[in-house]
Amino acid sequence: MAARTVVIQNAPQDEEHHQILNDAALSMPLLPSDINNLVPQVGEEVYAISESKDLLMPWCKAKVFGTTDNPEKVIVHYEHKKGNTNGEAENDSVELSTLQLANANPTSARIPVGFRVIAKFKKDTKDSRSFLVGTVGDNSRMENDRYLIFFDNKAVHDVDPKDVRMIYKNSVLWGEEVHPEMRNFLKHYAKFYPAWPLVSVQEGTWIAIECDGNCCVARVTEVSYFFAKVVFYHSGESERIYRGSDRICRQKKLFNQCDESDTLCEYEGITKNLELPAKALQPKTFHQNELCTPYCVPKYVQLPEFKNRSPLLRPLLFGWRRRRTNPKKQSKTPKIVYVAPCGYIVRSYDLLRQYLKVTDSNFPVTLFSFDNEVHEGNFFVADYEKCSHHDISDGKEFHSVPAINSLREHLFPHFEYVTEQVMKDSVRLDKSVVGHKCCCTDNCWLNSCNCKAKTQCNKNNTKFRYEYGRLLVQIPDVVYECNSNCSCGPQCPNRLVQNRITFPLQVFFSEKKGWGCRTLCDIPMGAFVGTYTGEVMTVKASDDAAEKSEYELCLNYCSALDARKAKKFRGNYEKQKDLLIIDAYKKGNAMRFLNHSCEPNVRVQRVYLESGDGNLNEMAFFTNSTIKAGSELTMKYNYDLDDTDIRPCACGSTKCTGRM
Repeated sequence: MAARTVVIQNAPQDEEHHQILNDAALSMPLLPSDINNLVPQVGEEVYAISESKDLLMPWCKAKVFGTTDNPEKVIVHYEHKKGNTNGEAENDSVELSTLQLANANPTSARIPVGFRVIAKFKKDTKDSRSFLVGTVGDNSRMENDRYLIFFDNKAVHDVDPKDVRMIYKNSVLWGEEVHPEMRNFLKHYAKFYPAWPLVSVQEGTWIAIECDGNCCVARVTEVSYFFAKVVFYHSGESERIYRGSDRICRQKKLFNQCDESDTLCEYEGITKNLELPAKALQPKTFHQNELCTPYCVPKYVQLPEFKNRSPLLRPLLFGWRRRRTNPKKQSKTPKIVYVAPCGYIVRSYDLLRQYLKVTDSNFPVTLFSFDNEVHEGNFFVADYEKCSHHDISDGKEFHSVPAINSLREHLFPHFEYVTEQVMKDSVRLDKSVVGHKCCCTDNCWLNSCNCKAKTQCNKNNTKFRYEYGRLLVQIPDVVYECNSNCSCGPQCPNRLVQNRITFPLQVFFSEKKGWGCRTLCDIPMGAFVGTYTGEVMTVKASDDAAEKSEYELCLNYCSALDARKAKKFRGNYEKQKDLLIIDAYKKGNAMRFLNHSCEPNVRVQRVYLESGDGNLNEMAFFTNSTIKAGSELTMKYNYDLDDTDIRPCACGSTKCTGRM
């Protein structure tokens, strides 16, 4: 493609574009201020919380009797109390806050998601209904404009708008005005809204549902968007259950073919497809007689909306679209194509590179994938969570690194999270050696890049390198990445490892292997996952340490995780004692939790960044296959140990050898 010389006037500004994307952020709808600060007037009829202040009890009709010095509190008189409500029964009056009062009549306005309300609740088969307090869970996807209500007694129903009353005062923090058993659920729901996971069920299938503390099997008879009607096997009773309820233990196969030991609950969860925000930029229609210019693509900027989402979703916020073509007769596999913001169709990495160059775009090539097995919107949510930590990195990583334990309330292992290598006093580096660099002016797209050339020819003149931001084969020796000494920019495709953890990950506890690490989204083959960080020390310093570590990785070899025990099989100890290792026992990152597998999906690659000292490099992890959301990340330890020190393997792979 050749760039046309026409200059387009009134190009979109960065500030305007940033505002558009802010509006498209996935977040709970804001509560309108004009309906959130109302105070009932004297003489007005209201619904009031029960006299016992029990959030699970029905609300009662009352009338406002008077005001107080606090503008958010009034004096009310319950209707069922004896006495005069016109000013002569002050002893029967109660002072309540606007958090404990609701409108007597329904509103014609649409009540926002997250708003506290009272709604009619069916208590028995005689259809006697009382007003119970709850929270609006959804206000737009129900049939007949009904509301999805999360009641504080943990029941979930769809309610007609005429049976819903707004509470006068609301707080998005959900404090003491919300029942404790419901408070944590609402905060989790807000975090994932509008993509709260719903269990995928079909009529005729069996699922397990919690009933009075027991796991009961039920058959699905009807399915709607939010609900499933089930009939319990043990009692024959039916129930309409919310598909996002935490009472659903796990999705079952046919009852007579399912064994409870088939799966482990710590690995169970739901893969939800995150929908693109409605206000995200839309691509235009491309005209064949037009040529592309820099005005075809908005400028790429980092946005808070990128956090805890697959990086493959980022281009879609800027007007790109990732689509699957219909398979041809001779091929059953659909192909991935990208539609650029100007409407131009991109069908391969080569075309993508040409398009980014012609449009002078700063979009990193790593944000695109033509892998058909990868779904950019997939996001994994675990079924069980007994205890958790929202971010073990304490904000040091771009994505939060949550840790959960689905089995027991087990304390998380204590260590200091670091994103870079920490040098110990025993390390002596040769700082006189100048590191590698390039002088490229095209962001290193051409093969003339010095750093790429050094990588390609460092082993028997065989060509090895990154291909469009992916490492598809392991390089025998070492990769030389562009660095701060180079003239290329951050969009250079030869800069991967220096970007830290790029995909959202989660640390979790398993019964057989202890703590592990899994991905929360799909990761393409050859993608960079993270580097192994920790304290860099010599082998001798490790041997002399009082505490022996199980988190050591040798900087000079990619095949031995336990460097202390492997070193004696690699030659004379006197020659090995000054080699460097990374110990992640006291300091490290999420990569320290990668478990062993005889059929791993992650491999280790040595990478040089800044240092010219040949002994110091990064140990980077790349995927050797497409990894689906919720899958555990595993590597091969390759312990080179004798038969007297065999470590059993619990990877569960079909190729498991029984030892690490």
